[in-house]
Amino acid sequence: MANSLKRVIGVVLVVLLSSALVLPAFAEGAPAGATKNIPIIRIRSNLGEIRYTNENGEKVELFDDGEYVSEIVDAALPYAALGLSTGNWDKWCEIALEKMLPAYEHFKPDEQGNLPAESPAAEYKEPSSYTRNDSYGVDGCYQIKLDQRVSPIDGADYINEVVEQIKRVTGHDTIHLVGQCMGSAYMLAYLYKYAAPEGYAGLESVTFSTVTSNGTPGEDALFSGTMKFDFDSAYQVLNMYDYPDSLSQMAGGTLLQVIYDTLDLVYNTRLLKRVTMSTVQRVYDAVKDKFIAGLLKEYYGRCGGYVSLAAFHYDQYRDYVFPTAEDKAKYSAQIAKFDQFHYDIQMHQKDMIDAMRASGVSVYCFAQYGYQYGFLACGELGMETSDQTVPVSSASFGATAARFGEKLSDEYIKGRKDAGFGDYIAPDGEIDASTGLLPDSTWYVKNLNHSFDVGPYMALLTSVIRTPQADADKMLEKGYSRLSFYNKDTDSLSPLTADQAEEQEPASPRVKGFFRSLIELFKSVFEMLKALLKK
Repeated sequence: MANSLKRVIGVVLVVLLSSALVLPAFAEGAPAGATKNIPIIRIRSNLGEIRYTNENGEKVELFDDGEYVSEIVDAALPYAALGLSTGNWDKWCEIALEKMLPAYEHFKPDEQGNLPAESPAAEYKEPSSYTRNDSYGVDGCYQIKLDQRVSPIDGADYINEVVEQIKRVTGHDTIHLVGQCMGSAYMLAYLYKYAAPEGYAGLESVTFSTVTSNGTPGEDALFSGTMKFDFDSAYQVLNMYDYPDSLSQMAGGTLLQVIYDTLDLVYNTRLLKRVTMSTVQRVYDAVKDKFIAGLLKEYYGRCGGYVSLAAFHYDQYRDYVFPTAEDKAKYSAQIAKFDQFHYDIQMHQKDMIDAMRASGVSVYCFAQYGYQYGFLACGELGMETSDQTVPVSSASFGATAARFGEKLSDEYIKGRKDAGFGDYIAPDGEIDASTGLLPDSTWYVKNLNHSFDVGPYMALLTSVIRTPQADADKMLEKGYSRLSFYNKDTDSLSPLTADQAEEQEPASPRVKGFFRSLIELFKSVFEMLKALLKK
């Protein structure tokens, strides 16, 4: 039991990866035409584990030896029993935080949101670092990675620095921008701070791919303290699929993992077979303010990339993570940046997209679906078909989508067809692309989870970007349908057909992930209770 609890607490301590900054070794002033095509710049973000250099000069995970974890377990475990018996978890929260927080001191942002000098905020890679040029386009693409501890407002400054450098060394005055996953938030901040004041000059196209900038309901619920659990529906849905290895480093996917493991434990523990999800809810409610919110305030909740996901309950997020006037004053610089991103950028994405299109910039969107979002502690959106990390309605800026495993109603489909939108209805009956913000320049891929380095997917994205003023009709001439199906066996895309509606393959085995332990503390509670009952 002790080893199990050590692993549980150990996962709590997984945090953002600090990446080394690699500046491009290019000579400035390259002649015009130095590259054949307009540069494609992909903006992404880093996510991973804290690693440090030990006394032997080796890079190892901070808590890999378990010694630090043992100290936490030994100190806090007795108070878990107290919490179970009295319902008062205050002492457990106090001790756990007291032992855990020092581990973050060398990695967390300061009160202004700046990172320690030894952990640079970004990484830059040039196309020569890639070998799959057939997927990335004739010239490959440039890649900017932002550390998610940095607010999008600050990350925009670094993006501008690299963009200007790329323009100088390639001889091009225009670029294609692609924001992928959390990179979409940083791309939006760059557009707001640097491109919009110039009338979006210098942009050939802007592409949103697997975006989280519209918010993801699971992380929103976590960061705002609004998680609500439903046992039966959650277990029934989440038991249908395991989760892919690619989600082990993604916040949304690992939140699914947390809930699944909690439910699986309860269902398979004979001594606790009568426990319902209300037990989990009570424990969560008891520890969320002092333990989870406390951890968020000292680390996770002040990391800009994640805070931008609190889209639906942003005001609740601020009061949950920064509950006192003292907190709000201490972290006022960071809060101001989060406010600016949410109120001035996140809430005005449509206005920015409309302005870009009016300026002649092509704006594209890509979304994947065919998987259960699955985090049933986030309301109705948790039932929508998704890429396991982002519900398709969010990823597509408003397309109408069916619940996972269902289809849009016959009445709805008939009404849309009668209104002249039949070409936008997916052959599987799950998506109505006509209601999205970009109905003719959004492409959907079924049976592909929250992955964006898959060869055929990148070939589609690159082909769209390289086609001037691309739309669904132009791309259909090139063999790309508005709605495609990804075949994992052949690693290929094909136009989606009605026959493929039931062909989705189960994902690969589940693995541990990033935020799993923020709720997996429930698992340690159940383990403790089992031990007490045995005695």
